[in-house]
Parts: sequence; structure tokens; C-alpha cells
Amino acid sequence: MRISVDLKTSKIPLSYRMMVVSLIKEAVRKGDERLYERLYYSSLSQPKPYTFSVYLSNFKKEGDTFLVDYVTVTISSSDTIFMVHLLNGLQQMDKHFYQDSDFQVGKIQVLKERSIISNRVVFTTLSPFLVENEKGKPLLITDDEFEKELNSIVNRQFISLYGRSLYQPIKIIAHRLKKQVIQETNSGAKGQVLFFTAQKGQLLLEGNIKDLHLLYQDGMSLRKSQGFGTLEVIRSDDSNSCK
Repeated sequence: MRISVDLKTSKIPLSYRMMVVSLIKEAVRKGDERLYERLYYSSLSQPKPYTFSVYLSNFKKEGDTFLVDYVTVTISSSDTIFMVHLLNGLQQMDKHFYQDSDFQVGKIQVLKERSIISNRVVFTTLSPFLVENEKGKPLLITDDEFEKELNSIVNRQFISLYGRSLYQPIKIIAHRLKKQVIQETNSGAKGQVLFFTAQKGQLLLEGNIKDLHLLYQDGMSLRKSQGFGTLEVIRSDDSNSCK
């Protein structure tokens, strides 16, 4: 299930992903208090069953903020129950406050998901995806161990969320990716700015159709519930390139 939410505001912080995390948490709390407790207190280290991306309309950097016309957040999940509670919570919200920013919750839409009908899918990243090795070193597509570490990350995600590993390894057949350095913070950073070396663009993945569909719904990345790794389907066929 996939929804979009328009946020009416004139400015947001540079580290806006945590602002969206705050919005999602509050919506879940309003939608179902027990689900909120389970996701954000009982299992802090476990992957969350969603990912999201952020679109900034006509943005301009000014100091430590972005000036914008409006913001649209796309939230995706394979967990329909989670999404129903999230949707119910969002519909109860008028305004949301985060640090020095506030915004109105505007139009909410349920989006149509794209079909995956082949074991090869060309995806584009709606939000950059992050891959690191066990030592925390960020990896790019040009690194020899990239595909291996990506599969390791996805396997951990699958075991935690679905109780199983990938049906078959994910293979990167082709790509058109470029590096993107993300400035962000989180609750563990104690106010310090963090920098994440991620990638964005298109990539052709090969794998089991059911696995690929779950990656489409729940994201493919470290920190996917913090606004990384949201994918959109460009096409699903037997092609050998991203073009």
C-alpha cells in the first residue's frame, strides 16, 4: 500500500527526514497506541515495516533551512494494517510541529501500486539508498563487495519483517547511479550533524518476483524508515538495461 501526503509550509529544516519521522510516529500514535508502543519502544533496533520519500516543490536553500512552495511525502508499506492505522492517524491531524517548523497536513491520497510481472525490474529511487559494510563504511556500486553487502542488508530486513530470507539473491544487472551525500541527524546524534554517503538513480534488479515486490513496497536500504531506499517501478520485463 502506498499513500501521499501534502504538507503545507513555507520552510523546512535541512535535516527534514527526522521531521517526517516525527509526523509518521505521531500519526501512528493517534491511529493505534499499542502499535505505536510496539514499533517505537518495544523493538527500537528492528526494521520498521515502511519506507518514505520526500518531494520539495521549488525549493531554495537559505541557511539551515529549505524554502519551499509545498512538500509531498510518499509512504509505502507491505503491512496493510500498519498503513490503515497510519492513514487514520493522519486524517485526525491538522497541524504538526517539529522543532522550529510547523506545517498543515493537507491532501492525502492512496496511490496505485505498479505491478511486477517479471524477475527483472527497472527501479528508480524516490529516495537515495544506503549500503554500508559491517564496519559502517559506506559502499558505492563500484565497490567489489557492494552486491554482497546489499544482499546481507536485505536478508536481515526480510528475516525481521517476514520471518524468512530472500528466496534467491538480488542481482544488479545494470545501473545508472550517482553518489549523493545526505545531511541528517537522529535521536542518537545528540544534535550533531551526520553525513550519509548514499546513491540515487536507476537500477535493473533480478530476483524472485515476490522478493522484488516486497522491496518495492518496503524499501531497499539501511535506515529505510528514516527516508532512504524508497523505490518506484519504471518497468518490469526481461530487458538487460536501464534505458
